[in-house]
Amino acid sequence: MKKIKMVSSIEFINMSVDALKRKLISQYVYLMFGILLGYSLVFYFIIKDSFFAACTFAYSVLLFYTFMIIRKSYNIKLLVHLYMTYAPLFAGFIMLDFWKYSAATAMWLLPVPLGAHILLGKKYVYIYSVYIFLIIVTVSILTKLFKFDYFSLTNVNVMVISDTFVGLANLAVFSILLYYNEKIRKAEIEENFLIN
Repeated sequence: MKKIKMVSSIEFINMSVDALKRKLISQYVYLMFGILLGYSLVFYFIIKDSFFAACTFAYSVLLFYTFMIIRKSYNIKLLVHLYMTYAPLFAGFIMLDFWKYSAATAMWLLPVPLGAHILLGKKYVYIYSVYIFLIIVTVSILTKLFKFDYFSLTNVNVMVISDTFVGLANLAVFSILLYYNEKIRKAEIEENFLIN
């Protein structure tokens, strides 16, 4: 009887860790949807770039719509791997044109290792750190070899607004990741305690 109670407690905590990770993913998608919509407005009204505004808007809608379709049943690791593969590539695409004005767009990539640590495990921190490092190096090299002059800013000071937005958005992302990291770690400690 005691063994049955212990197994059900372990299953409950496993569900709790899984539920916390799903809640984190859900909150992250909602947050990123809002941030990307806001950033598309910054592109459109402040930077005056309708192409990147449309790209960011389309990306945010696709992210949100896809999540709404799969939110009931998805494999956490598969979803996180897919997102952490294509989201930095999208950021790299944006960085190609902004690199000559500001390298602050690379801040979009900073939460990736923390997200990998929380949702996937320590070894993926290194893998995704190398991945984003390679994206930054690639963008840096490509912008030296080729001109990406889709748009040119007449007033470079608007980049201060963009960089501030990127910084605040990443602060919000780090906050939500750290909040759930603490909760997930506590649940995992309880799980380890019950197993031992």
